[in-house]
Amino acid sequence: MALGGAEGDGPAEERAGTFTLLSDDDSASASGNSDPAATSLTRDGYVKTNLTKWDLLRGTTYRKFRYDKFYHKQDAESFVRDFLNSEDVRRELLPEAGSEDVAEVCSFSAKPVKAVTTTMAFFDRLQQAGGVVRPNGQIVKCMDDYFEGFHVQDRLREVLLNEDNEFELDHGEVFTADEKAEFLYKIFRHLAVGGSLCQFEDVLDPYLEVSKLVYKELLTVWRNPRTAKPEVASGVYEIDQVKFRRRDGGGEEEELFPEHSAQNWLYVSTDPFRRTCKAWLHRFKHHW
Repeated sequence: MALGGAEGDGPAEERAGTFTLLSDDDSASASGNSDPAATSLTRDGYVKTNLTKWDLLRGTTYRKFRYDKFYHKQDAESFVRDFLNSEDVRRELLPEAGSEDVAEVCSFSAKPVKAVTTTMAFFDRLQQAGGVVRPNGQIVKCMDDYFEGFHVQDRLREVLLNEDNEFELDHGEVFTADEKAEFLYKIFRHLAVGGSLCQFEDVLDPYLEVSKLVYKELLTVWRNPRTAKPEVASGVYEIDQVKFRRRDGGGEEEELFPEHSAQNWLYVSTDPFRRTCKAWLHRFKHHW
């Protein structure tokens, strides 16, 4: 599928595309939703409350853009290159930078993210496994430990952060490597791990509920007329290792994520029918 048109529209255009910031009113009009707050990741009350509780809101930037050319769904490099080189994107996403401050984006890495899951039954195995979440939804506790700099005091976070955890060594993997590549899993993992001042949940439901709301907000789903089944139409891209130079920076390169953390991320998802995209950026912040 081409991003910005239906499948079969032909090859992507050769010219560079431009991405223009959408206001909340523009976003609501583009989505057909008359309530801008209902379409905004950081203005939905329930989502915002939980992102704050999990210490993710203060590092989050969420913006919507309209783009003006066709891209093939798997052509992550062209899409992301044009995205990062657009003035509105630089101004909104690069740290403390107006569009006129950034001379160039020097380098980046980008890859498509698999997004085919359309049901939250994907997470049923957490309770079926028994040792991660109890049948009543309570998350099983474990001995306190630290992995990747994060405090772990329950089996869920242990499974999400420690690939060599004892539970999976004894009972087999809860999620396969292919399933961990799913966008829905990545969202869930980010939310459940949280930030440096995360107030953990004792039950699973809040993580699932917010994951579902975020997933629905970021993706466009349509019903395929050939199969009569719902399918994800959006392309999703994971962007990392972004380096840029400022005009007055003496030629030195800066990084979008100067400190390594599993809780740094930049995802961009597209609505190919409306030629709009949504960027969800989180820059991990230490508590000190």
